[in-house]
Amino acid sequence: MAERLREDDGLWSEALDLLLRLQADPDNPVARETAERWLARSADHRRVWGEAIRLHELGGKALTARSALQPRALSRRRVLAGGGAALAAGAAGAVVLPGAIARARADVATGVAERRQVTLPDGCQAELGPDTALRYDFSETSRSVELLRGMAYFEPAAGARAFVAAAAGVKASTANAAFEIREEAGVVTVAVERGLVEMPTALRLGPGDWCALGDDGRVERGSTPIDRVAAWRQGLIFADSDTLASVAARVARWSAARVIIADTTLGAERISGVFDPASPLDALAAAIAPLGGSARAVTPWLVVLSRF
Repeated sequence: MAERLREDDGLWSEALDLLLRLQADPDNPVARETAERWLARSADHRRVWGEAIRLHELGGKALTARSALQPRALSRRRVLAGGGAALAAGAAGAVVLPGAIARARADVATGVAERRQVTLPDGCQAELGPDTALRYDFSETSRSVELLRGMAYFEPAAGARAFVAAAAGVKASTANAAFEIREEAGVVTVAVERGLVEMPTALRLGPGDWCALGDDGRVERGSTPIDRVAAWRQGLIFADSDTLASVAARVARWSAARVIIADTTLGAERISGVFDPASPLDALAAAIAPLGGSARAVTPWLVVLSRF
């Protein structure tokens, strides 16, 4: 199920990118042919396309993309084939949060824009960021937590066994360091406030050090001022040459709307700055502005980041 949700996220980005291109230039034969080939790939492609059209209509947008595709023997019925059940659910069904599955598996979780302090069974102090899910295992032989979603900050109590925090297969081990671990846009980041943390491949992080491991195998390291570690606890998001996708994912945890980046290459662009997630749409607009893009609220449940 989780894999299906990740696949749908990718299809959403592709579908909205195609829709935005067709709206900008409905008579472009290359864009139209590209969209037709995309729709022909599977029923899931057509289902997501139908949901994207529905959300555009709910947002009051003139969907020239639909009429642009119809002259090429791609009727409305064919465009929406396979998507009837999802369309019947309306916008709410189209933006069901993937975090629901993670929260169902968690021992403790937070909602949108909610932060929560927790004392774990061994006395470890933890703070969970918004839209976060955490599972833990404390026994005579284990002292570990698994971040299923979101971001968390830990101050482990001293113990005979190492404290291990994992996210998306990445493990961080420490005796009693204070550190954060977060996962967004396929990247797991660990940042240390004090003490030492052991990472995969014999990496050791000290105060101010951070390490980011992507699901593509990429590893990045750096350092940051101590007061920027887990700055979300003070209601701030710092970006230092982070990808737009990573920053958008962090900001989105303060918003009930789903945030979609219409162009995957745009999501890979690097940005820096300080953002206030208390006003998510403003923060997203500020994040994408240096790239010449915009953040548009299509509906109260969907925000699209695009180049135009």
